[in-house]
Amino acid sequence: MKLSRLTIPYNALKSSSYLFFFLVFSGSFSLSKLSLQSLAVISVVIAILLTASFVWSFLVWKNYSYWVDKDTLRIKKGVIRKKNRRIPKKRVQNIDIKRNVVQRALGISEIKLETAGGGKTEATLAYLDLEEARELRENLKQEKETEKEENETEEPIYEISDKELALLSLTSVNFGKVFGILFIFGVVPTILGRFLNEANLGLTVGTSIILVVLAVFTLVSSSVSTFLQYWGFKLYKNDDNLQYERGLLNRSEGSIPLKKIQRVTLEENFLKRVIGYSSLNIDTAGYSPSESIEKGSEAAIPMAKRGLSMDLANQIADIQEPDLKNIGENAKYRYLARYILSSSIIFGLSIIISISNQMVLLTGFLLLALSFTASKLKWKNKGFSSGKEHCITVNGFWKRKTNFIPYFRIQNIIGTQSILQKRLGLANVDIDTAGTGNILNRTVAVDLEANEAEEFREKIFEKFKESLK
Repeated sequence: MKLSRLTIPYNALKSSSYLFFFLVFSGSFSLSKLSLQSLAVISVVIAILLTASFVWSFLVWKNYSYWVDKDTLRIKKGVIRKKNRRIPKKRVQNIDIKRNVVQRALGISEIKLETAGGGKTEATLAYLDLEEARELRENLKQEKETEKEENETEEPIYEISDKELALLSLTSVNFGKVFGILFIFGVVPTILGRFLNEANLGLTVGTSIILVVLAVFTLVSSSVSTFLQYWGFKLYKNDDNLQYERGLLNRSEGSIPLKKIQRVTLEENFLKRVIGYSSLNIDTAGYSPSESIEKGSEAAIPMAKRGLSMDLANQIADIQEPDLKNIGENAKYRYLARYILSSSIIFGLSIIISISNQMVLLTGFLLLALSFTASKLKWKNKGFSSGKEHCITVNGFWKRKTNFIPYFRIQNIIGTQSILQKRLGLANVDIDTAGTGNILNRTVAVDLEANEAEEFREKIFEKFKESLK
C-alpha cells in the first residue's frame, strides 16, 4: 500500500516554505538594491530548488510502501538507503492520528505508532488519506472484533462541555513559570536598571511594567494553547480500547489499550480543587507520558467534576475512591527545614545584591512566617493506600496527583531512605512499572514511617503475587 499522492506536493511545499522564510529574513531588505540580472539569477535558483524539492518528494513517495499481514506491520522505504521495518501488531500500544489545519483541508493525516517499552515514536506514516488512516488503526488493534461499528456512530462516555473547556483553559495555567519570572526579575532587578534608566523609565515602574507584561503573556498563551488543544474533546470506550479525538486547529485522534494501562492519575491543581474539578490521565507502556499534557500521560478526562472523574475511572479501570493513610508525622519537620532554608537563601541573595525594603526582602520574611503553615499543608496533601486492585499514592499541594497502579503491572518495589530520613525514622517506597521508569515520572510513596514503609512494601508484594494467579 502507498501513502497518499498528496504527500508529494505537501512535503515539497513544506520544504519550500523553509527556503522562502530564509530568503525573506536574510535578503528582503537588500532586494531593492539588486540589479535585474541578479534578481533573474535568484529566480532561476529558486525555480531549480522548487523543482528539486518536488522531484525528491516524488522519489520518497515512490519508494515508500507499507502493508499489514496477520501479525505484522511492514514498512519499506528509502531513496538512497533502503530500510525495511517489521513491527509486530501485538507490540503496538498507542495509535495516534494527527492533522494540522493544512492537512485537514487536504484530507490527509499523519499516523504515529508507539510500542511497548518505547520512549519515542516507533513509526510514523506521513501521510495517509484520513479514512485509510482510520482503517489502518482499526486493523492494528489487538483482539479487534471482526465486525464493529465506527466510532462516529457510538456515543462518547465523555464529551467536554463549553463550561468545562473554559474552566480547563483558566485553571491549567503553569503558575510555576509565572512565579519563576516574577522571582527572577524581583531578585535581580539591577540587571535591567541600565536599560530602564536609558529609556527614562524609573527602575520600579519599568520593572513593574515588564513583570505585568510577562505574567499576562504567560497566562494568556497558556490558556489559549490549552483551549486549542482540547477543543471538541470526546472519549469513546469499547471492549478493549479507549479512543479520543481533540483539537481545534490541529486535530488528533488516538487510542489507549485498556489492557496496557500502567497507571491512572487523578490530577487536581489548587484552582481545580477549589471549584471541585479534576483531570484523569492514563499512562501505558508505549508512552513515557509529559508532552505533558501533550505526550506521556494521555488525558482521558481533561476536566470534570471530581465525582464524575472517579465514576469514569471506575468504568475505565475498576478504580474506587481510596481510603488513604497519612505519612509520618516527622515529615513536617523535614518540610519545615526546607522552607526555612529557602527563606534564608532569599535573604542572602537580597543582601548580596544590596536590596533593601523591596519585594524580595518582603517575600523572604513572608516565606519565613508561612513556613510552619506550608510544611503542614505539604504533609497533609501526601498519603498512601493499598486498595483491592491498585496501590495508591498521593503527592502535591499546588498540583496534587493521586496515582493508581494495578498490582499486576508492578515491576519493582524499592525502599529508599536518605540520611535525614533515617534520623527522622522515615522512608520512601518507589513503585516502578514499565511505563513509568523515567525518574521524573516515577510513583513514590514519600516519607512514610519506616515500619509502615516496610509493611506497605510487603503488602504490595503480596498483592502483586495474588494478581498473577
